[in-house]
Amino acid sequence: MKLQTVIAAAFLGLLLSVGSAHAQTEHSLTFSIHRDLPPDLVEQLKEKIEDILQHASALMNENKCDVTFKLDSPIKLFTSNAPKDISDKDDLEAVHREVADVKVVNSIAFCVGRKGTFSGCAWRRDGPKTVIVTIAKLLQFRGVLLAHEFGHTTGLVHRPEDDRLMNCEIQHFHRKITRTECSCFRAGPGGCKLPEPDPTFACAPSPQ
Repeated sequence: MKLQTVIAAAFLGLLLSVGSAHAQTEHSLTFSIHRDLPPDLVEQLKEKIEDILQHASALMNENKCDVTFKLDSPIKLFTSNAPKDISDKDDLEAVHREVADVKVVNSIAFCVGRKGTFSGCAWRRDGPKTVIVTIAKLLQFRGVLLAHEFGHTTGLVHRPEDDRLMNCEIQHFHRKITRTECSCFRAGPGGCKLPEPDPTFACAPSPQ
């Protein structure tokens, strides 16, 4: 084999390896909204859902994490009798059983085994790894809330640092993720290899 051919083959292999290292991971999500939520909020969410997904994707891009969130199919309404307000374990499990990746409800007052006021609830050791969010907070915090709760479905837990996406409190400026956390986002629901300690370890009594 000529030297030029060897060099060309090596260069091509390098390009392929670089390309695969930066391959984009796309998570296509289905959404289900509780049928008894205020119609005006439901319409707002339907209009803004693409923006929310783009915002979550941009957040990943800020962290040089090659993850994109897309809408899998048109948003549907709940088909089950699950409650719009989650107040205990039974309510929470009923909403988790609704068939969708992201379930939108009115309020969440019970999550991770305790009472509180929650913007979303997704971290769980057993059962389906799905996202539950309140409609008002999803409209307010957009991609930050969606990405935070999706992170929980992968196995990620809360972090104490003020600028971290996985901080207990949901804020627009909580946007940073680590490279290890990026790997979890790429792996998707249930795919994170990190241990699963109590996710409330760094949280105030009523985390977001």
